[in-house]
Order: sequence, then structure tokens, then C-alpha cells
Amino acid sequence: MNATVTPTHHRTEFVQDIETGWYIRQPQRIAFGKIPERLKVERTLETRIQANGAREVITGPFREKRRTFFSGLIPLHVPGWFIGNDYEQRGGQKRNSLVLFRFSDTDRLLTVFYFTGWYIDNREKRAQYANEFARMNSVTRSN
Repeated sequence: MNATVTPTHHRTEFVQDIETGWYIRQPQRIAFGKIPERLKVERTLETRIQANGAREVITGPFREKRRTFFSGLIPLHVPGWFIGNDYEQRGGQKRNSLVLFRFSDTDRLLTVFYFTGWYIDNREKRAQYANEFARMNSVTRSN
């Protein structure tokens, strides 16, 4: 049996504010600064993003006329799971990070898995990894 290696990632929980539609980050012992306090899911109108398989995007609020976070949401084979990415400029170079999103409890809860500086450039292998991670981290509750 092959053991799957999971790179280091940060897990951040959000709960949706029904009135505003924003997902609000829940308190953590050690805060993770790459994800803003609030996130919102919106339909995308950009054909470039739609062509990548994302009909929706997830965004953070604006700060200094720029989004604090922006990623397409590409559905995975596991229900409620989506793949995206985040990038930053470091030393003049673009650095991607893999980001996985799990929506649960009728989309009221959002869990973000952020793999800082870790990304698989090959789209097919990236999706394969993300689907395997989602299968391994999906919890079926029977209550």
C-alpha cells in the first residue's frame, strides 16, 4: 500500500453570516495571515476564469483598492470540495500556493486548506492530488 504524503498546510474555519453572505473566520490559537477575516463566494463573469473550470470565485474584501484574496473555485469529484490557488510576488517572482476549499452543512461552513508555497504545475496531477486529499479528509457523519 502506498502512503500519501501531505505537504504542510494551514486549516482555517469560517462560518457564513447569513445576512451579509460573507464567511467569517473563526478564532484560532495561531492566526494565519494569508487568509483574510472575511471571504465571499461570487459568480465569475471573466471568461478566462470560466475557461479554467471555475464558475465561481472566492474573494476577500478590498484594501487599498486591491482584493485581499482572490481564487477561482473549481469543483472536485468529492461533493462540496473545490480547488483554487493564491499567489504572491516574492523577490519579483510569482509564487503559487495550492488552496482547497470544503463547504459543508449546506454551505454554511467553510474550511480552507492553504498549502503555502506548494503547488503542482501540472493541472491533471494537481487535480488528482486535490481529489485524493478531499477523499482522505471527508468526514461522513451519521447522526
